[in-house]
Amino acid sequence: LKGLFNGTPYVLVREFVSGESIECKALDFQREIFLDSINALRSCMKQISPEIKKCLPRRSNMLMLVTFPVYAGISFLRGRVSFRILIRSIILFVKHSTSISWFNTDYVLTHRDLHPGNILLRDNNITIIDTEEALLTEDGTDMAVSFLRYFDWSDMTPNIKFLKQSISSEEHGKFLILSIFYTLQFMATDTSSEEDLTKKTRDYLTIIIDSIAPSLFR
Repeated sequence: LKGLFNGTPYVLVREFVSGESIECKALDFQREIFLDSINALRSCMKQISPEIKKCLPRRSNMLMLVTFPVYAGISFLRGRVSFRILIRSIILFVKHSTSISWFNTDYVLTHRDLHPGNILLRDNNITIIDTEEALLTEDGTDMAVSFLRYFDWSDMTPNIKFLKQSISSEEHGKFLILSIFYTLQFMATDTSSEEDLTKKTRDYLTIIIDSIAPSLFR
């Protein structure tokens, strides 16, 4: 598929990639590969030329700040979040707002749909697939989005332990900001009629407030 994007020629190439997803692997192994994948995407920034970076879609922190109240309002109007939880989310977002630089985005290549089914393993080589949602955005986004969508929350103890081992204490506030933003964004923009998915997302927002935030800032 060939075409133009903002006057710049592009070529979209799709190919079959063999390998076994890590879904059936042990949980500790999945998490190790997950972190390796995030670090690999981050390191790609050093290999991408400035010309290519200009052509890649990006989301700045300022855009996130501007759209946050919009997503919050839509989520409430759609009945996806209670007023009490929404207010507590906004307070937490504002409380840790100094944890992120709103005018200077730390751009990294971000997958935004990084889960075990999208990570293939073959001969000790990792292949990341389904990159249609990838863009340049704030470092730490993949951790926040994947924590929302794909981690098992029935027992938060190992999740909190993994989180503390994976990100520095200086990044805890940024993780909360990104988690709250993308949870509300999902609530506001999701068009599926799956009640279980809606409930799961709503429950996760409560978990951020009642479990994750207190654990990270004890």
